[in-house]
Amino acid sequence: MSSLPRVKVAAAHAAPVLLDKTATTEKAVSIIKEAALHGAQVIAFPETYIPAFPVWAALWAPIYNHDLFEAMVENSVYVPGPEVALIAAAVTHALSPRFAPIDKSSPAVRMTSVKPEAIRKMRLA
Repeated sequence: MSSLPRVKVAAAHAAPVLLDKTATTEKAVSIIKEAALHGAQVIAFPETYIPAFPVWAALWAPIYNHDLFEAMVENSVYVPGPEVALIAAAVTHALSPRFAPIDKSSPAVRMTSVKPEAIRKMRLA
């Protein structure tokens, strides 16, 4: 009977640096490197880790969140972009980092999963 391959997974149960994509990217890179040192092959970050989405934002009426949502857009990750380039450089042992990039043509936040091979093939700014 054949066995399935084993995969070591790291769950990054870590808070982002709220509305600071640069600091959160640096923190993510640090977490990726630490997980890889411990043999992780897959690293999962919380949904919308960059720029973050505080749960209380969903509890307020949108009219009261306008400034917050503007700040979230300003601190979102663009693909390609410098934050993705830093994450890509750190992903040598990770299979599928997740982050929430923003499409410059749309205000919608989208969840993305990118394998290292795909990141390396991108033209990173």
